[in-house]
Amino acid sequence: MASPIKFKEASEAFLAAKRAKNCRHRTITTYQSIIECFGDTFDGFDFHEITQADVLEFLACRGIEPRTFNNYLTNLTTVRNWAKAQKYDVGKLDPFGIEERLLDDSDPAILEVNEIEAYVRAALAVPVLGLVVVLVLFCGLRVAEAIRTQVKDIKLDRKTPIVVVRGQAAKLRNKRNVELQPNAVAWLRAAIDAGCQVPVAEPTFFNNRNKSLPKTGANALRHSFCSYHVAKFTNKNLTAHLAGNSPEVIATNYLELVEPEDADEFWSLMP
Repeated sequence: MASPIKFKEASEAFLAAKRAKNCRHRTITTYQSIIECFGDTFDGFDFHEITQADVLEFLACRGIEPRTFNNYLTNLTTVRNWAKAQKYDVGKLDPFGIEERLLDDSDPAILEVNEIEAYVRAALAVPVLGLVVVLVLFCGLRVAEAIRTQVKDIKLDRKTPIVVVRGQAAKLRNKRNVELQPNAVAWLRAAIDAGCQVPVAEPTFFNNRNKSLPKTGANALRHSFCSYHVAKFTNKNLTAHLAGNSPEVIATNYLELVEPEDADEFWSLMP
């Protein structure tokens, strides 16, 4: 029979386990900030005593925006799943299994920085996904461009590593050279070493993505590239060139979507 455990005890053990696994500092900090805030109210509760009504009231009282609301649910669910895997009694009904809030339609869907490493590693485990995901997320290609990329167009051994987006693949039929950040080079090497491949047929990519990877918002990988790039390098013209967009599109859609600290974390993620 599963043993009861206080939320405080479960969350402290969860954080200790994450530190023991050498999780990134930013990831642990994100977990800790959410756990501590939730724990101010629920530390003394047995985990199985927490209800969805309790969680909804807690979140409603905080007056948080939809993205943060969803982050609370995602991260607290992770804590609960960990405690459940340790054979503790966390209740039959997930108190965090609440419908997520819809994001403002004006905000493009992006991956949160603490979701990205797990997402990319899952993609690298599927040969027809890994390179395409890295080309879109860390290099700024459109999916339609990435699936048509040839291995010979990924030039990692040059003084300035680039990916060549040829006219027949590009949306506007204009060739462009995408200069790569160090972590983009590292993830591309990891994908190649894992046996990932391009080109890939479009149905093959989308069918495997739907089966093997967590669901994301429409074009979330490319939106993530644009958002994290312009936040880090504060140059809408450069971001627009790399993504094959106009500076006006970058300014209208991607400015101020992520904080500088998250952008630093994104561009320091390594395999």
